[in-house]
Amino acid sequence: MRWIVRGDIDGFFGLALDNLVQLLLIETLCQFVLGFTPELIYGRVLPGAAVSILVGNLFYSFQAKKLAERTGRTDVCALPYGINTVSLIAHVFLVMLPAKLLATRAGVADPARVAWQAGLLATFCSGIIELGLAFVAERVRKVTPRAALLSTLAGIALGFISLGFLFRTFARPIVGLTTFGIVMLTYFGRVRFKGRIPGGMVAVGLGTLLSWIIGIAPVGGRPAAASLHLPVPVMGDLLAAMGGGHLLPYLSVIIAMGLFNVLGSLQNIESAEAAGDSYDTRSSLMVNGAGSIVAALFGSAFPTTIYIGHPGWKALGARAGYSVLNGIFITIICVTGTLAWIAWAIPIDAGMAIVLRDQRAGLSDHASRARARRGRGFASGNRRVGSLHGQERPSCRRTGRHSGAIQRCADRRVCQERRLDPRRLLLGARIPIHRYAVVSGDRWRD
Repeated sequence: MRWIVRGDIDGFFGLALDNLVQLLLIETLCQFVLGFTPELIYGRVLPGAAVSILVGNLFYSFQAKKLAERTGRTDVCALPYGINTVSLIAHVFLVMLPAKLLATRAGVADPARVAWQAGLLATFCSGIIELGLAFVAERVRKVTPRAALLSTLAGIALGFISLGFLFRTFARPIVGLTTFGIVMLTYFGRVRFKGRIPGGMVAVGLGTLLSWIIGIAPVGGRPAAASLHLPVPVMGDLLAAMGGGHLLPYLSVIIAMGLFNVLGSLQNIESAEAAGDSYDTRSSLMVNGAGSIVAALFGSAFPTTIYIGHPGWKALGARAGYSVLNGIFITIICVTGTLAWIAWAIPIDAGMAIVLRDQRAGLSDHASRARARRGRGFASGNRRVGSLHGQERPSCRRTGRHSGAIQRCADRRVCQERRLDPRRLLLGARIPIHRYAVVSGDRWRD
């Protein structure tokens, strides 16, 4: 499997937009709810988030590459990875905001910094919980029915993530419903734009344009010139948070979010396996927890997680490269301060339809297994079929009951990329007629 394929570009735009929405949400909440200074946001929080996202994306892309090499497949998709939306909101409103209010009442000189330190401690402890439970999570996954894992995943996506953005869509319908309609057309209707421009990119671009026209954008004052902010360890602030009494008051939130992160990541690993990509649970969760620990050590107060939507990215044709591209892109905009200009020019309303679409991807176990079946073929037989150019094709499956019957086989890669039944491809004359093969004993012939 190659590092970069055409589908990785589509997957990159989608995953990068998802991560970008999370970063815009962080920038908005930290600035307007917590009162963080630009120096704290762009000098500590975002560079720390960049380090954690880059580490995780690189690992999961290498993990997908190794799985492809071990199995001989070319359709392996890396696990998507980024900031945990639910933990982001919980840390802001249930940890950092109460810590800031308490510090303000106590007359602390810099309550925003106290809130940030409380968030660092919560993120660090969440990573420790994820890292520790990685050693027993596989046992939990084996004894838990897939329906139980994926149904709760759907409830989390709808209840904790999607509904807020859905209500905001109707609050500003000109932008919200327009972008939502574009996303629905591309994802459910399979509408393709000229030049294969990703639908998410079109939605964000049009949403931004409409936001400027109706006055939603720009958001806030004009930001300062972009400058380089390299990640710096913040061990001193983390130790100050440990000694500042921030652990016990928020322990219930920290434990709940840590367990939630482990369960959510476990469900997403199960969703990936339902789509045909079986990853090692322990190593996947260990790196997930290590990413949150790294985030806290470098200044980010927000845990990372394996994202919902692996079957969706796989359906777009993404493999391993989209994860690498996403990590590089997020790192660049975080350490250069470019996110400030993006947040100024692009309101949340322009990109929230992407989040709504992402929560639908991969929630259905039946859809996941259907995609996996379409990718693998029809039955249990495993043969190779030749082409007009004398090259071997990826493994196809025998479809008939008798070995002497005429078989209809199709290129596995074509079926996966177009997400179509191979028999429909043949009937629609969308692949050459020489794909028909005749089975005679143990031999295939064109």
